Amino acid sequence: PLKGILRVNTAQMNIIGLSFKPVAANITFRPNEIFINITHADVCDISVPGSVKLIPRSTTLSFQPVSRNQKLGPVIDCIWNEKDLVSGAYDLSGQLAATVTNQTVAEALGGNLEMNAGAGRIYRFNMLAKILALLNFTEIFRGKIPDIFRTGFAYDSMRADGYFQDAQFILKEGIIEGSSMTIYVEGS
Repeated sequence: PLKGILRVNTAQMNIIGLSFKPVAANITFRPNEIFINITHADVCDISVPGSVKLIPRSTTLSFQPVSRNQKLGPVIDCIWNEKDLVSGAYDLSGQLAATVTNQTVAEALGGNLEMNAGAGRIYRFNMLAKILALLNFTEIFRGKIPDIFRTGFAYDSMRADGYFQDAQFILKEGIIEGSSMTIYVEGS
């Protein structure tokens, strides 16, 4: 069996279908085990330090995503591969873990994520824009007729709290607070 430590620093590494860049990790080889301690890795500008443990017939993953005072737009662009959907600054934290045996990583993934964003604007979420176009009577009564489709919906704060279960992200609580309305969201 191979024994030792391999220190890795690379501009990009693809693991479990995700592109991590840049990456700094220590890979420890032990009899019947490979342990990867990821000291630095970013996915969509979110820092995701963590570990991967490979043993026969099982893989264990543990990541602690974190982001502080970063721009929300580029992250949403990266995740959904769409440009100019939202603006604002956000904080993100969470704990993600999976023990994979016979299922996919998505099926085994558990853990939670919490996101808080400061003032910003939601631009091109079409379903939300249609709802807001119908509901935004407050602005009309104030003499302002907003063009949600062109200028978007300004929000003062946004909060999302949820967890992963059975290959789904369950949104326990989502709140978007704007000057003319507050929107509550939950679901999967």
